[in-house]
Amino acid sequence: MLSVGFGGQELGDAVVDMLLGDVEPSGRAPTTVGARYEHFGAYPNYPGENSVVRYGEGLFTGHRFHDAIGLEPAVPFGYGLSYTSFDIGEPRAVAAAATGATVTVAVDVRNTGARTGSEVVQLYVEPVDPAVQRPLRELKAFRKVTLAPGAVETVTLDLEPRAFAYFDVGDPDWAELQAGLPVPADGAGRHRSEAGWYVDPGDYRLVVGRSSRDIVAEITVTLEGDAVRLPS
Repeated sequence: MLSVGFGGQELGDAVVDMLLGDVEPSGRAPTTVGARYEHFGAYPNYPGENSVVRYGEGLFTGHRFHDAIGLEPAVPFGYGLSYTSFDIGEPRAVAAAATGATVTVAVDVRNTGARTGSEVVQLYVEPVDPAVQRPLRELKAFRKVTLAPGAVETVTLDLEPRAFAYFDVGDPDWAELQAGLPVPADGAGRHRSEAGWYVDPGDYRLVVGRSSRDIVAEITVTLEGDAVRLPS
């Protein structure tokens, strides 16, 4: 019997079952593992100095950092293995894409292998031309599907308005400061007076993949209408 800590005999039995192929290893990596110690957004800031650590990576943690500067990780976010193979088809947006509305995406998944197994369909959102600095892509929906050999299932994934939103800290003093400037500055439309979660109109790529780096297909939707402020 394989001896494994933090779970005793039951965990050991589970590991043996996976190694022997009796159980499908259908889990997915919940984080990004860098190829080098330096390949993490926190590297320039940790462990800090004078007992102070600066959280300078901001939004760019995990795969967001690797994606932003084109680093290839050792283990991508969302990565996983299977004892069978799958084909993921082209995604289809099956709902109207008005700003502030829910967008539903459908994609067909087929088990192309010789045994039953599970696939995790992951849906990432990429703002094409964001008004503020945002990560390249972020996971916004996923679904696990278990299929027999040759079986096909249409997976639907809902993107609520928050999936397209970002938090704007607000700039209530912008108008007053602008009025006192000897030379007016551009960009007044990006200085909201009220902080909150906002959805901007524009194009968004909806990217289907098996991980943050194993991209299968994508579709672009256009959110129309004025920017929408969501409830906190």
